[in-house]
Amino acid sequence: MSIDIRQKFHLEPNVGLLNDPNGLIQYKGIYYVFFQWNRFEKNHTYKEWGLFTSKNLTILSKKSPTSKVVR
Repeated sequence: MSIDIRQKFHLEPNVGLLNDPNGLIQYKGIYYVFFQWNRFEKNHTYKEWGLFTSKNLTILSKKSPTSKVVR
């Protein structure tokens, strides 16, 4: 591919480490993408579930953390 579109269409948090994006679902016209997230550091020492939503999979809105991963 001659054009790099990664930063235009790549899920990235403002800070920390986004891991394991999954749970892509569509419900009543809205797409939901759940992911594991360490909002403090770029490592795997802490995780909580995060959520992006979108009506078109081009413009994404990051929602507040949904829950913490309990070990």
